[in-house]
Amino acid sequence: ATNLDLPEKAGVINLYIPNRWNSTYLMIGEAMEYNGALNNYASGNGEIAPDDVEWTNAEVMCAFLKAFEEATKLVSADRTPTTHLFLHMVLCIHQALRDPQWSTSGTMSNLVYAMGQKFDKYWKESKMNVAVVIATILDPTKKSDFLEFFFEKYCENVDDIEKCLEGVKDMMRSYYEKYEEARRTTEHSVSRQLSANIGSPVLGKRRLEEEFAQYKSRRRSYMQPKSELDMYLEENFDSSGGSFDILIWWKTHAEKYPMLSTMPRDFLAIPLSTMSSESAFSCSGRTLGDSRCSMTPGTLEALVCGKDWLIKIPNNEGMILFSLFGLETSLLVD
Repeated sequence: ATNLDLPEKAGVINLYIPNRWNSTYLMIGEAMEYNGALNNYASGNGEIAPDDVEWTNAEVMCAFLKAFEEATKLVSADRTPTTHLFLHMVLCIHQALRDPQWSTSGTMSNLVYAMGQKFDKYWKESKMNVAVVIATILDPTKKSDFLEFFFEKYCENVDDIEKCLEGVKDMMRSYYEKYEEARRTTEHSVSRQLSANIGSPVLGKRRLEEEFAQYKSRRRSYMQPKSELDMYLEENFDSSGGSFDILIWWKTHAEKYPMLSTMPRDFLAIPLSTMSSESAFSCSGRTLGDSRCSMTPGTLEALVCGKDWLIKIPNNEGMILFSLFGLETSLLVD
C-alpha cells in the first residue's frame, strides 16, 4: 500500500457477512480503494485478479448501494427523531431503483429489478402508516407540501394523487381534533377541582378570577377563524439556515402552538427501528459479564446510563463528572 501511495489500514478489509447486507457495500467500497494492492497481491500469489470490467461493475454497484447505506444509518439512529424522515428515505430508495442508468449493465439491471419487485411488494401492497404521515406533516420543513410532492413522484395514477392528499388531510385533522378534545376535557376537570377546593371567601374569589381568565382564553380560541393546525400549515418556513433540529423548533414554538405542540411529543418519539432498544440490552449484557456478576442493580444502572451520557458530552468533562461521583470510569468505556 505504501508503494502505491495508498492509505495505511490496520487489519483486513471488511468481508461479506451473509446476515448483514451493508457489509457488501463496506467490502466493495474498501476494495475499490485498494484495488491496486489487491491486483498486485493476486499476481504475486498466483491468484486470478478482477479485470477492468469487473472493477467497473463493482464501482457501479458501490454507487448504487450508497443510497441504501444512508437509509440504514438513518433508520438505526437512536438519539434523534427519525419518523418524520421516513417518507423522504422511501422516496430516495424509490428513485434509486427507478434510475435508468442501472439498465446499462446486465448484472445491475437484474439486481435492480429483483430489488424493485421486493420493494413494491412491501410498500405498495400495504397501507401507509398513520404515525409516519402525521410525523411528516409535523416537520415544518416538509408539511403537506412534501406529501403532495411525494405522491406526485410515487403514484402511478394521477387520480390517486388527489385521493391520497385528501385522505391525509382528513386523517391529520381528525387526530388534531382528538388532541384538542382531550385537552379541553383536562382543563374542565381541573377547573372543577379548583371549584371544589374553595375554602374561604378570599380564596374563592381568587379561584373564581382564575376560572374567568381560563374561560376568556378558551372563548378567544373558539372565536379564532383558523385553528392552530391551519395557521401552522400556512406558515412559511425557511430551512436554508443550515442544520435543523425539529425538537428545538417545536420547543421554541410551543407558546405559539400550545395545542398542536403536544402532538410531536407522541409522534416524533416513535422510532423507525427496534435496533436502539436491542442494542441497549446488549450493552447491559456486556457490562454485567462473568467477571462482574456481583454488581448491585444500582451500580449496573449507573454504569449503563453513565456510558450513554459520556457519548453526549466531551470526554474530559465526562471523566471528571463521573470521577466526582466515585464511578469507575474504566468500566464505562469497555
